[in-house]
Amino acid sequence: MIQLPTIDANGVYHFNVGSVGPNSVTFIDPAVAVGYIYDVGQGDPDFASVILPDVGGGHFDVSYLLNGAEFSTMLDAGIQYFFPTGGVSEFEVTGIDPAAGIDPTNALAFPTGLTFVSNGSFTGTMTPITAQVSTVPEPSTIGLLGLALAAFCSLRRRVLTRLAALGTLSRITGEGGTSPLGLVG
Repeated sequence: MIQLPTIDANGVYHFNVGSVGPNSVTFIDPAVAVGYIYDVGQGDPDFASVILPDVGGGHFDVSYLLNGAEFSTMLDAGIQYFFPTGGVSEFEVTGIDPAAGIDPTNALAFPTGLTFVSNGSFTGTMTPITAQVSTVPEPSTIGLLGLALAAFCSLRRRVLTRLAALGTLSRITGEGGTSPLGLVG
């Protein structure tokens, strides 16, 4: 079962999961962006591991602080990553490809699997990291092919017009003949 959050006025997602523990994976899912910051609530057990979904590229950077030092690791979707013994109270996931266009208001878009270092409840948060993405689409392959075809047709017309002006089109086609390009001379 996926646990859904409540969202406060600042856009922070709050969870209230009655029972979590080291032997069960709890899936949480707020709206997505380009990353998330995960925090346990006051009195909650720390995070023991995380499993990320195959969304937005499927390759992520997971970072966290441990004894004042920052650690970072690359993590592929579907692989369970175990934090050091004792777990962590906060971690950050970045690297969600903004080109995936994941809707930040879709509460089922980024289901995250978590385990915890001990039994208890989870009242933590998952704060989205957002980025502005250009709304101008990149040219598509079909658009580029169409542009190339239009350029070719324009070039063909200019060449044939010049040949006709020079009187060489009739020599190429022969009197009353048809050119290799389908034009009547």
